Amino acid sequence: MQQSQARTLFAFSRDRLVPFSHVWTRINPLTGTPLYAVWISVILCIAINLVGLGSYAAIAGVFNITAIALDWSYCIPIICKLAFGQFEPGPWNLGKASIFINAWAVIWTLFVSIIFILPTVRPVTALTMNYAAAFLGLIFFFATIYWYIRGKNFYTGPLVEAIVDESDSQNSREKAVGEDYGRRDNKETIKADM
Repeated sequence: MQQSQARTLFAFSRDRLVPFSHVWTRINPLTGTPLYAVWISVILCIAINLVGLGSYAAIAGVFNITAIALDWSYCIPIICKLAFGQFEPGPWNLGKASIFINAWAVIWTLFVSIIFILPTVRPVTALTMNYAAAFLGLIFFFATIYWYIRGKNFYTGPLVEAIVDESDSQNSREKAVGEDYGRRDNKETIKADM
């Protein structure tokens, strides 16, 4: 989970969709990973989970929102397939049944999303309220504000990553292996890695 969250933050930062994106896209030369994106993800997860120490209702709302968001992240491509029909089936597919199964997946996700927003206990009080709807509203509200203030000015679509020529890649690899952060001799390193 942590790895996917850090990778998502890195990808959104690469496309300049989050604040301070220049920080989250920095790659640590020693590990080859976006350490700042990893650590901010860890800190945010800890902060969100600390909410559970103070309020069960609030943390239940957070968990409900994550379930809804995860379900819809799977359903959005299904909806696009159903709406636009531009889909190349792979070697294993459901054939004509895929339309019905995909439609059922969307209907089911809509149903469980409504269930995840409803309170679980009656009578509803401040302690038993399901705050998922409020959290969802806040997320959409702040995302919309961020889009109009900053996002629409910078986001033009996903950035296309460059295709590296294999000969350039090999030269860069040999140079990086040769430097090896000053720890080993150049010839010894290249021999060991070949």
